[in-house]
Amino acid sequence: MEKFKKIVRLIILGAIILYSGYLIGYWTKYYVFQYKSNPERIYKQDAFGGKTPQETYEMFVSALRLSDIELASKYFVFSKQSEKLKEFQEARDKGELQKYIDGLPEWREVEENGESIGQLREFIYKKWVSEKQTEIQGQIFTFPAKEYAHSVIFKLNTATNIWKIDIL
Repeated sequence: MEKFKKIVRLIILGAIILYSGYLIGYWTKYYVFQYKSNPERIYKQDAFGGKTPQETYEMFVSALRLSDIELASKYFVFSKQSEKLKEFQEARDKGELQKYIDGLPEWREVEENGESIGQLREFIYKKWVSEKQTEIQGQIFTFPAKEYAHSVIFKLNTATNIWKIDIL
């Protein structure tokens, strides 16, 4: 009788394991595969951004000032959101998030560069930078102190008609 109970328990345990595997496989197929094979779905559900590049930029800066780095990352194009979230987390963890925010230009300092090209719009701002040494792929580069031009590029999500930050 004990042997029979042990066999029944093993059968039930095996059934639970198989069913759990089925649920995990179903979830993976339905959720993960659906989003990877249908990126338009992501773009159609995207609600983070403004009707103009200025509105998107101001929402982004506002989110950063509130230390809501997750929200701030959502104002970037989808392909860069996780990268930006990681960048903001690292800046916060190092205590450099406020320095990053202080380095962002006010919108009045930004000028549109030429005419808009379809779904892309580029804005330029100039920023004084002290002499800086940076290591890139094992080599040290020295950038002299001077005023540098920087770009902010916005891309229109045509599925929702909102502007996203592409490059900052």
